[in-house]
Amino acid sequence: MQLDNATTYFNPYTMSLTTDLERDTKHLTDEDKRKMLSYNIRPLLMDLDPIKEHSGRTSPLKYASSTSLNASENAISFAKGAKATLSKGFQITLREKSFEWSGDVQKNPSGLEQAGKVGIALSDLIRWANGQVDHLTMTGEGTLERSSYALEGLRAFGIDTTRDFSINGTGFHINSQGEIQKKDSVNAQTAYESLSSSSRQYQLTEEVANDATNLLSKYYLPGASDNVMQAWQDAMKETEINPFQWGTSNVLKTLSLEQDLATGGNIDLFGETVESAISGVEKILDRLQNPTGKANEQRNAEERTFYQNFLEKLQGGK
Repeated sequence: MQLDNATTYFNPYTMSLTTDLERDTKHLTDEDKRKMLSYNIRPLLMDLDPIKEHSGRTSPLKYASSTSLNASENAISFAKGAKATLSKGFQITLREKSFEWSGDVQKNPSGLEQAGKVGIALSDLIRWANGQVDHLTMTGEGTLERSSYALEGLRAFGIDTTRDFSINGTGFHINSQGEIQKKDSVNAQTAYESLSSSSRQYQLTEEVANDATNLLSKYYLPGASDNVMQAWQDAMKETEINPFQWGTSNVLKTLSLEQDLATGGNIDLFGETVESAISGVEKILDRLQNPTGKANEQRNAEERTFYQNFLEKLQGGK
């Protein structure tokens, strides 16, 4: 892939692009890498999901005794262990609480990203069909994107996604926007979207979420001093906002990649001093104030709140 005449590679540890994967990950231990790969295929940091795991995902999926497909009725029943191969070559297998993937991460990193998003969306759709959760998405955002990945998974299992279908006895249809809706509750998504943004807030009590966020902080602030890291952590605690919660949509990842491409290998937007960190935060706030494309106003406002708080802490510590 070519951007500004620089070759870029997909980084499966952060679900973003880089010009040098080895350089960017040399400070991560093998255990760090293992955890980051594991977290990236969970509904933890991907796809606009909240950092706190939805309680419905902690219980086992309800399965049929065997997997069966009725092509004429466009109906499928899923059993534990059902597996399918996706278009980019990775295989997903349904497990007790979610799914697992298999494939060559090094040779086919985009296949990992697809498998992660399809697996999450499909397992959530099965929970929805079973009545274990009330809606396909946990945030009220990204419904169309989540639907597209769930439909991709259903096609891999033989469902015709151009017409109505059923899963484990529950009927679904696809509305004019391409979103999956239950036949008996077409307004469910609209009602859910009225929930407050608090469902996406950073929860320090979630041990795994905290660990995943710390790993991403370690990646994007590799040279940060103790004072800068303390200000970063304090800003998360005080604002209850996780700057990584929007996956590849957050401004830090975007500007880090732009700097990487412009400098030929420097992703560290904040540098090693308080002064350089302030400069990096000011760049982020400027981009949030002057976005280069269409911005989600609510996400934009939450990012501004976090980085303004971070900036104040940095300035106060000089």
